[in-house]
This record gives sequence, structure tokens and C-alpha cells, in this order.
Amino acid sequence: MSDAIIGNTIALSMVVTLMAAPLIGSISDQTGKRLPYLILGILACTVPTFSIGYMENVFISIVVFSIGLISINLVDVIYNAMLFDVSEESNRAKVSGFGAATGYSGAILAIILSILFTEDGNYLVGFRIVALTLFFLSIPSMIFIREKKLGARKFVSLWQSFFYAFVNFKRTFDGIIRTRKDISTFLIAKFWYTSSVYTAQTFAVLYGVQTAGYSEIQVQVLVFFGTLIAIPSAYFLGILVGKFGSKIVLINMLSIWTLVLLTGVFLPDMNFDTQFLWIILTVLCGISMSGIWVSDRPYMLDILPKSIIGQGFSVHSMSARLSSIIGPFTWGIISTTINLGQQAALMSLVVFSLTGLFFVFKLDKK
Repeated sequence: MSDAIIGNTIALSMVVTLMAAPLIGSISDQTGKRLPYLILGILACTVPTFSIGYMENVFISIVVFSIGLISINLVDVIYNAMLFDVSEESNRAKVSGFGAATGYSGAILAIILSILFTEDGNYLVGFRIVALTLFFLSIPSMIFIREKKLGARKFVSLWQSFFYAFVNFKRTFDGIIRTRKDISTFLIAKFWYTSSVYTAQTFAVLYGVQTAGYSEIQVQVLVFFGTLIAIPSAYFLGILVGKFGSKIVLINMLSIWTLVLLTGVFLPDMNFDTQFLWIILTVLCGISMSGIWVSDRPYMLDILPKSIIGQGFSVHSMSARLSSIIGPFTWGIISTTINLGQQAALMSLVVFSLTGLFFVFKLDKK
């Protein structure tokens, strides 16, 4: 598949996620329950992922892939909001860091499974193994997470929940945009830097193979190494967030990330052996990406009223999903449609990252 096909498929999936995320978050606030939606979303991801390859029609396979992608991104809305349930204010940054670290452990496992089971192009087995692994590793969260009670909730039907969800989300969204400059500025910043990070993750392997000139296995090894670095980085950066604050850590991590992208633009044109430099960039990439995610959620949780955490993280997710529409779509346009190549597309991500960094500087110290 070309960059454009991949980018457009992801972009369209994120459009659906963008529209559905506020509804999911608001319904979870209305019902006072998030765990059932977490379980439903996990199942709605694992089943389509496992099913990829059973149908011969490529278009149907793309649709099935999109369903799984939409589901796991909707789960992310609930997962982020549940940081409130599994932490206290005193340890929230550390818990966020630990969560990011275990998330990267899952990414490492996915890479290992990919290397082991997709050798000789056997990608269908890889999809099924990953789907089963996701399901079984999610079982502890389904069993052991206990949600905090925020007071008595009036019982409402599912249809009432849908109605109240739209009304309350509109009220929350308008209130955030019009009266909470701190939240709206942060969401703008998040849109830009997430556009950069998400798109770079999506096209990293293609860039490494098609532009940097490495084999697919070599790129996977680099991704594995970077993810391995991200695990302890996430934990220790979570400690730094608790000590110095989210904004300081976020600024430093975005600065490193921007430098990584800028170097990656010009490195393929160097006329000497750049293998060592790619390894250095991989290390910095693992540190900066984990730091961005570790500092992102605690900052949002700090500035959100507790009564609208689900809705607030829906708006937070909207910013991220909008960026995951614009980023891959922009990459596909620049790289393939107007044929400027992948290095020009990567340079656009540098601009995205710098824009996000600018808005982070405008945030209040809190």
C-alpha cells in the first residue's frame, strides 16, 4: 500500500473516532461507570483484528482494520479518564509514568511477536497472535480495577444517556473553549505535537525502509530498541513530573523530539555511515516520546473539574484524534500526492512539533 492509502484509511477512522469519543466520555460520566465501556472496546478491537485475513476482498479487510482501530482509540478515552480511579493526587504522576512504561512493554511484545510470526510475509498469523495477546493481557484490568464513587447517580436508560451526553458535552465543550483559556490552550498545543508524534509513529517503518535505506527487520530492531529505552524513561520521567511539574518536563521532551525529527530529515542525505547516529536518535526518540505522554495526562487531569473528567478527556481525545486525521493525511499529500517525498513530509512534522511547543510555552505554570 502507498503512503496515501495508509494515511487516508487512518484519517477516515479517526474522523469516526472524533465524532464518537465525546459521546463515550459523556455517557461514562452520566452513568458513573467506565469499566464496562473499557471491556466492550477491547472486545470490539480484538475480534476485528483477529478476523483480518479471513476475507479475500482487500476493501473489506481495510474496513475491518478500521473498526479495530476506531475501537482501540475509543478505549483510550476511557483508559485516560480511569487514571482518576487508579491513583491519588499525591501519586498521580508516578502512576501515569508506570502506566506509560507498561504500555511500552506491550509495544515491545508486539514487535517481538511481529518478528517471530510474520517472517516470510506471514502477516495474517501475526494479526491473530496480536489480537489474542491483547485480549488475554487485558483480562486483569477487567477483573481487578475498582472505580471510585463520585456520589449517587440517577439511573437513566441508554437512550437518555445518549441525549444527556450530547447536551452535557456541548455545555462542557463550550465552557472549556470560552471560559477556560488554560484548557483550550493546552488542547491546541496537544493537537500540534500529537500530530507530529502520531504521524511519525505511523510512518517510521516506511521511512526507515524507503528513505533511510534499511531493511524491514533492521527498522523493527531499532523500533524495539527505542521502545525498550522508553520503559524506564517513562517511569523516571513520571517522577520528574511529580517533582518539577508537567509543563517543565513537556517543554524539554518536545524540544528533544523536535531535534530528533529535524536530524532525521537530513540524515539520509549524509555521505558517511550514519548507523551510529540513527541509534542515538532512536534512544532520544524513546526518551522524548515517553516523556510527552507521561506529562500530558497529569496536566490535563490537574486542570479538569472532577465532575467532568470523562467529558474533559473526551475533548482531550478529540484534540488527539483530530491530529491523527490531519497528520497522516498531510504526510500522504506531501509525500505521494504532490510527490515531494518522505523527507519533506517529515519536515512538516518538525513544523507541527515547533507549533505545539510554542503553545506549551503559553500555558500557565500550573
